[in-house]
Parts: sequence; structure tokens; C-alpha cells
Amino acid sequence: MAGELDPAECFSLRDALRSLLGFHDGIWRWSAGIQAGVATGVPLAAFTLGGHQSLGLIASLGAFTALYGSTLRLRERICLLPLVALGFVAASGLGVITAANGWAIVVGLVAVSALACAVSLSVRLGPPGPMQFLLVAGVSGHLAGPAHLGGASIDPIVIPALVAVGALSAYLLVVAPLALPPVRRRDGEAVGIRMLFPGPGLDDETVTIAARVVGAVAVAGLLSIPWGVHRAYWLMMVAGVVLQASGASRSNAIRAVHRIVGTVCGVAVFGLVELAEPRGLWLVAVIALLQFATEVVVARHYALALTFITPAALMISAAGGTDAPLTLVSERIVDTVLGAVIAMAVLGTSELIRPRLGRYRNGSPANYVAK
Repeated sequence: MAGELDPAECFSLRDALRSLLGFHDGIWRWSAGIQAGVATGVPLAAFTLGGHQSLGLIASLGAFTALYGSTLRLRERICLLPLVALGFVAASGLGVITAANGWAIVVGLVAVSALACAVSLSVRLGPPGPMQFLLVAGVSGHLAGPAHLGGASIDPIVIPALVAVGALSAYLLVVAPLALPPVRRRDGEAVGIRMLFPGPGLDDETVTIAARVVGAVAVAGLLSIPWGVHRAYWLMMVAGVVLQASGASRSNAIRAVHRIVGTVCGVAVFGLVELAEPRGLWLVAVIALLQFATEVVVARHYALALTFITPAALMISAAGGTDAPLTLVSERIVDTVLGAVIAMAVLGTSELIRPRLGRYRNGSPANYVAK
């Protein structure tokens, strides 16, 4: 029967519980974890020792560059990571340009998500996916935004510049081992970017994923206006990230459960860290360790990875010091649950209309009506 769900695609709470209580097949990504921790910790430590830790936290947004292409050889990442870095700087720039107006913020974040989805999905960029660019744009806009919109009123020119510094630092730290002759010999010959990513191509599955992600982000953006536009980027990011990895309904539903559980645990960790009030190099060590742990476990347990990455992201977004920690914790829990609900609503709507669209594409409108 057309449109009938495959039993393998059906979701049950037992599936979600089983996935939460055990580790999935995969590897412990020790190398990627070390690279992420170093790429985040080194520039943050440098700014901290220079007496400007808050600026180092902003530069940490650019350090997300080191998360991409972790399965590629170093010579291949030499070609890829500069493009990722440019994407983060551009996302940050768009975030600060639109930061002065609530509607502009939402439109800008939807534009970032649409462009990031189109590029990353068409070239099969891989994890952590397009929503990382939305997070950088959202945090940048939050830091540059005026106080009446909940922003930190940081000079908008400074923010993309710091993101660029963090991205450049991450790039140099990732490819630095190539300075050693044994590493160069082991890594092989250089490969051009066109060989890594032969050309853009969107099949039915990637088009479906992109449409769901952008739709969920847009809905979340519109709903964020009554709650306060300073919360828009987190709500929109959660709604999109639940749907970005797969076109399968079951895996997206399980991912939503992991997102909620992992983020709630993560904001609890953030609250505990804030009570300890780490400052200086202690804060550097905490954030670097959280980034390291995230990358090590992300292939084995998504909720556990979110437990680590959420407090790191909150510490970075709190660089302007405008939000009370307890307020931030409660808002992020509510926004995470709401974002996951929005994602599931968009997923359900998509599953309802997709069979009809398929029948429409395979015949004339008249035939479709007749069916």
C-alpha cells in the first residue's frame, strides 16, 4: 500500500530507551577528540594569559573548524578546512549584521541554515553537519545584539574577526603534524578539493533532509519571537539538528529523544560548573576537556556527547555575561524540548505529504486527483 510505513521505520519508546542505555557500534574517536580539545584550548589559553578570556571564548567559535573532515587524511583536510573556516566567518558576519532586529535575526538564521544545508548535504561534508554554522551565526548575533534584545552589545566587527582567529588557529593546529617528514610520508600525496568532493549532487533523500531542516528552523524561528529573540538561535538549532543526519523517521525520533536527554543533562552539568566558578586556565581546561570528550564518544552515544558539548556551548555563548546561569539553564531546557517537538511535528507532516507528492510527480495532476 502506498505510503505505508515499513515496520523497521516505526518508532517505540523501547527503541529509544535501549539506545540510551547502551553504546552503539562505532569507534572511540581519540584522535578527533585530541584535535578538538587542542584546537579549542590553545587559542582560549592564549587569550586568557593575555587577560582577555571573554575574547578567547568568542574565538572558540572558529575552533569548530577542527571538527570537520576528521576521517580524511591531513593532506585532504588542508584543502577542506579553509572552506569550512570561511563558512564560519561568513555565518558569524551574517549573524552580527542582522543582530539589531528580531525579524532580521530569524530571517538571517534561516538563510544560514538553508545555505549550509545546500552546501554540506550536496557535497556530503559529514559531521557535525550544517547546524554548527547556524550555532556560530546565532551566538555571534547574540553577542553583538543590543541589550533590549537580550544581547551583549559587543562590537560587531570584533566578533567575526575573533571567529577568523579561532578558525585559523584550529586549521594550523590540525595540519601542523605535516611539518614532520614521517607524517608526510605516511599521509601520502596531496588530493585536490574536486577529487574529494566531485561536485554538488542532491538526491531525493538529501532534498528531503534539507527541506525538513529548513522548514523546522523556519517554524522554530517564528515561534521564538514571543519567547524572546535572544533564544531564537538555540531553539532553531535544536529543531534543525534533530533532522539533519538522516531521512529515516525512526532514527530522527530516537535522535530527538537523545537530544532532549543529552541537552537536559548538559545544562545540568553547566549549572554545576557555574557553581564551581572556574576562571582563568581552569575554565580553559574544562572547555577543552568537554570538547575532547564530545568527539571521543559522539560516534558511540549521541546523548552522552550532548551532555559534554552543551555546557561548552553555553559557556561560549555566555561570553558577554548578560544571562544569569540559572535563567540560562531553565531557558535552554524549555527551548530544547520545544525544538525537538517542532522537529517531530515537521517530520510527521513531511511523512504525511511525501507519498502524495510522489504520486503527483509520477503522473499528471488530473491523474493524481483521480487516484
